[in-house]
Amino acid sequence: MPDDKPLAKMIAEIVTRPMAATEITVAVPEAGYQTAVSKASLCSRIAWILRRDGFVRDGERWAKG
Repeated sequence: MPDDKPLAKMIAEIVTRPMAATEITVAVPEAGYQTAVSKASLCSRIAWILRRDGFVRDGERWAKG
């Protein structure tokens, strides 16, 4: 697995309110994170990081746990 710290840090800074994974996927590159992977792959990776880092899912939205 690649080093997730930059992406994980970006996610932690972006999720200031409950957000859907798709919203986060759009917000991450807008905040300056650069990647060559597809949006679908990025969304899957973001969801994995959200689960790993203790974010809480309420329906389709994720929030800090």
